[in-house]
Amino acid sequence: MKSAILFSLFLGLISHAWGLEISHKDFCLQYATGIGEKAVRTELLTRRIKVDEGVNPHLLGVLVGIFREYQFYGPLKIKLDESAGPKKAWVTGTGDERTLWLARNAADLILGAEIEKITTQVCQGDATKAHDISLSWTNTVYEQVMRTLIPAAAISKQFQAKSGWQLGSPSSDADSSLEQPFRDEEIVTITKQFIDLPHEVLRGFDLKYLARARVGRNVDKAAGIYYIEKKKILLTDAAFFNSTEMYGEGTVLHEFGHAWWFAQNAYFHKLFNQISWQLNGDKWEKKESGIKGFVSLYASTKPEEDFAESFSAYIHQPEKLKDTAFEKFRFLRKHVFHDVTYFSTVAENAKVFVDSQTTDKKPPILTDLLRKCLKLTVLPMVDEKVKVTARLGCFWDLMSGPAAELFFALEHRKEEKSRIFVTLTPLARVPGEDWVLEGEGDGKYKDLVKGEYWVPQLALKDKAGNTDYVSGEAGPFVTIDGGMGTGRPSKPPLDWNRIKLTPVEPVNGHPGYALELPIAHDANLASGHFSWFHRSTQEKTAHVLNFERSEGTTSNPGDARIKGVIYFHKGHLAGDLLLSTLTLFYKGSSTTLPHEHEYVYPKSDKEIIHRASSSQDLRGDVDVNRMNLTAVEGPNKEGGKWSIRMRIPLTSPQETEFSMTILVRAPSGNRLLFSAYERSLAREGHRVYEEGGQLWLEANLPLKIHPERGAYIFESIEIENEFKRDRNNPRNLDLLKFVRKIKLLERGIRKEFKITPSERLDVM
Repeated sequence: MKSAILFSLFLGLISHAWGLEISHKDFCLQYATGIGEKAVRTELLTRRIKVDEGVNPHLLGVLVGIFREYQFYGPLKIKLDESAGPKKAWVTGTGDERTLWLARNAADLILGAEIEKITTQVCQGDATKAHDISLSWTNTVYEQVMRTLIPAAAISKQFQAKSGWQLGSPSSDADSSLEQPFRDEEIVTITKQFIDLPHEVLRGFDLKYLARARVGRNVDKAAGIYYIEKKKILLTDAAFFNSTEMYGEGTVLHEFGHAWWFAQNAYFHKLFNQISWQLNGDKWEKKESGIKGFVSLYASTKPEEDFAESFSAYIHQPEKLKDTAFEKFRFLRKHVFHDVTYFSTVAENAKVFVDSQTTDKKPPILTDLLRKCLKLTVLPMVDEKVKVTARLGCFWDLMSGPAAELFFALEHRKEEKSRIFVTLTPLARVPGEDWVLEGEGDGKYKDLVKGEYWVPQLALKDKAGNTDYVSGEAGPFVTIDGGMGTGRPSKPPLDWNRIKLTPVEPVNGHPGYALELPIAHDANLASGHFSWFHRSTQEKTAHVLNFERSEGTTSNPGDARIKGVIYFHKGHLAGDLLLSTLTLFYKGSSTTLPHEHEYVYPKSDKEIIHRASSSQDLRGDVDVNRMNLTAVEGPNKEGGKWSIRMRIPLTSPQETEFSMTILVRAPSGNRLLFSAYERSLAREGHRVYEEGGQLWLEANLPLKIHPERGAYIFESIEIENEFKRDRNNPRNLDLLKFVRKIKLLERGIRKEFKITPSERLDVM
């Protein structure tokens, strides 16, 4: 049998309509034929694409499939790189010197190569014999080529043609003026989720539109919203500008879950709900008070959120769903995904085995009993902060010792906007007495409305990092004698055409503007937040004006206009900065609640622009293909006995200082978050050093007491660079940061099916 390149299949074998069985004859006719390597290389040459010798032929098939799909032409060179790691495909150079590099491991789990292994086994063998097949692959190379090479406009056009969904709301939708086009990286994210879904799932969506809220816009503090009547998904900054959710994949899939759920009938809803919910009259209620059997706390709030969270986790966090809610995993596999499953995988150098001999995955003891034995005291402190003391008489975690943290929100029974968030840590326990935990709220005592407060949800974390939650209508209650009223002032109108931005003298090279807003300066005005969108880099920045300080504020309470001075950092890359949203925050008073008024810049009005001119891109970088991970046994600052040591080449411009966010998945799928800040490296147990002319970061990431035994995989790294502090800089300088996102995690897809016997078929 000749080796066949099956590039036409790259969008996913599961996109084909056949199910759990296919005959030997049909399989071999469909998948054991293709075109040869010579024909593929000839087609690439007609596209002005030159290829190095030695590139895996199935990898070339993938690339030809992508280039056909998006009508891509060179000039382009395709070269092999000897490295192997999470970065499998990347581009260097511009114009005629553009080169697509392929790592040594780029062909791992390529669909065509995996099919060839099966066709070799099946189609040259006995046609009368049945075969149980498990086919596994990833679409990683496809994603990385899209992110680095294919124009976003081509991806957007093809996505809409394939899915039948429109990107952006129709002009008849009143909210369309509050939206903007998706950023390039967001288009790729949405497309990647689409191509990873089985054909059967794609047919089940009740969806017409996917839209992007304007940068800076707060839509009910949500990362995404599914509108049932409009059949529309709206995604916000909270989905995409989030270092703990690389590229917003989890949110996109969650909203896809809603679009699938609301397309199903009541019988389907009942089948799913019966796993963790029970009918009380006409209302579904949880069978248990905590989150046992739920993949997240949010999943435990409503049946539809339970499904959406489970749907997302089935694809994006399958190990966690199996570990926490196996019945739902089994339900989704049978009733939604038709035996297509997913698994998390990474390159060999992005995972490390921790040989922990004592594992504690059990959450602390937290039941409704906690509400009955928890007593809260809330008092004002000298600096007006809120001191909270909790006495707890019914808690003990036998494995990991006393609680590490108790956290919750104290919320007014009637005025839910009057709340504080509290984190408490335990004091030394007196034998025979209750546990005592103390801490502070995140606000001021006088800024709370007088009255009775309750705790809607409690979360208790033990020293091993396990968390349990309890929620419900019963206490505990506490009375707070705050000083705020309950009035809600109306939102004053804003005429965007009357906003004035007048250039002022630069300070330390930073261009500035005198700003005037046609809104009266209220005595309770605390601050103003201005969100700007950089058109060419597609990043956002912001100004924060503090009207309680004199610096940068030129108006006074009672003035007919709000006035201030803002500065844009001289380091902004060349391009236009467009005002996107404006939010004014007001303090409360004896008659009013603290409140905010948000204004979204309408597309139809005159644009307000600052034009930047710098040509220096100061984004840092790390070479993930040369990253090295080691499990280290020994005491760490978390009280545990294991750490993960990460050694990685680092690029960080001298003018800036970096911070890094590292997301890791434990064997059960639980996610661990680590940070490294340049200004506090030594204090956190990290170091930067030079070796062989290369800067290296060595970071020690401490695991909690009694960590899980098994492979820890690195999901993502985000490196953020900002200019070093300069005392000569003006106040009210915008928050310029250079961000680079690096996704390490790969989503494996597995299709299990049976090849049934048929008459002998020879494939040449």
